[in-house]
Amino acid sequence: MLLNEKIRLIRTIHQLSQEQFAETFVVSRQSVSKWENGSAIPDLQILIKIADFADISLDQLVREEIDFPIQQETEQEIPEAKPQLAPSLSIQDYLGKVCDVSLNTIWYQVLRNVKIVGIYQNMVCFEKHQRYGYFNLHRCLDILVKKKEDYTPCNHISLGKCKAYTNTEQFWGGNHYLFSQVSAVHENSLELQTGTFTTTIDFDKLVVLMMK
Repeated sequence: MLLNEKIRLIRTIHQLSQEQFAETFVVSRQSVSKWENGSAIPDLQILIKIADFADISLDQLVREEIDFPIQQETEQEIPEAKPQLAPSLSIQDYLGKVCDVSLNTIWYQVLRNVKIVGIYQNMVCFEKHQRYGYFNLHRCLDILVKKKEDYTPCNHISLGKCKAYTNTEQFWGGNHYLFSQVSAVHENSLELQTGTFTTTIDFDKLVVLMMK
């Protein structure tokens, strides 16, 4: 797969317009259009940020001969979202199981092939590609079990680099924190540091947290 095709795939997977994708990486929409039609190539720093955003290595992004891991996942049909949440879900029943998780949110509709390993407050901890992530149980619509594996329990939220998506009541549906880090975890909230700014986020507002 060519670089321009990979960039377009990453953007469409995250359901971003070219303008939104451009804002994410602080470039113009015209630049994104040129990347996707192959008439221009992002500079190295932007390529690193795109790979980080897609949770893949730089090699996987730029080298044509390396399989693109996102491609196989997106070939599967995304299940339709159910009209209401699933309050009867018990995470204990899914520990150690690799699942597809459907969420009631705009940006992250389905988390594919994640292994559920624990829960902290209302945040369910999962493992994928040897990295931890978390999703809000109150935003969960359904969980489809694929297989069961051995697992190491995780019932805490780690400190470190991350990207996060939080829910707001605004029309655009939420806020993204792409190049941040968890600097502190409290009983009902955590602190995200982005550059010199620190934001306190309640767990009720946190939808998805992906550690790097």
